[in-house]
Amino acid sequence: TGEIALDSSVLFGGDSAVLTAEGKAFLNKFIKAYTTVAFSDKYSGFISKTMVEGHTAPVQGSTYASGLKLSEERALNVKNYCLSADTGVDVSVLNNTLENVGYSNSKPVYDANGSVNMAASRRVSFRFIVNVEF
Repeated sequence: TGEIALDSSVLFGGDSAVLTAEGKAFLNKFIKAYTTVAFSDKYSGFISKTMVEGHTAPVQGSTYASGLKLSEERALNVKNYCLSADTGVDVSVLNNTLENVGYSNSKPVYDANGSVNMAASRRVSFRFIVNVEF
């Protein structure tokens, strides 16, 4: 697998799952680059699935259940946007490979000192599942 993590502040405002104009512009660039490389003749069939993963930070007083809805909505909104014509890219190659999941605060990002990096933990990740028989 491989993973590209996008800071949620690039895509969303505050504790929102609504993509900002800046977030959409960023995803347009990302999807163009991703589809150009991942689905080129050279790598055709290499990626079997791409998971769009939503994550929240483990803020004090939050629980897995309280962050799950936001993480799921963020992942779903990013996936739906990536599959839309609004990207300006032929995203038909993504139709059968893109899936979404929310992880709430269950997978925080840690800094070099072992402390939770709250900003980095608020993210949407693209995890690539590769075809080992490629």
